[in-house]
Amino acid sequence: MLIQFKVILVQNKLGQIDIINLTLENPFTKYKSKVTGTDFLTYNFASDFKEQIKSNSLILERREGNMQAMQLMLFLNELKLFSGKTNAIGEIRVISSYHAKEINPSNEELLYNWNILNKYSPVK
Repeated sequence: MLIQFKVILVQNKLGQIDIINLTLENPFTKYKSKVTGTDFLTYNFASDFKEQIKSNSLILERREGNMQAMQLMLFLNELKLFSGKTNAIGEIRVISSYHAKEINPSNEELLYNWNILNKYSPVK
């Protein structure tokens, strides 16, 4: 599978690298499923019910921008640019100039979702 990125890396005032993915898609497009209870990123692996009942869940909805942010996490993992570097990454943002919209899940949300997805489908 070929995933195409248009990524900008910018050093912010804290010395971290902000990663910006440019897209023509609306980052807030929500993908509905015919299967009830699959509105979150874990839809292929488990019922979202487990995450919905957790009071501290940071699971992200299955929106275009969130899915692209997870693809960026995979891309960054493969590059191994930031492995072992604490606080090297600032924000990860998905911006659509066409729709004039932006989505930027927090790093805490991204790591939470990354770890859950990695549990179901490990990345080496």
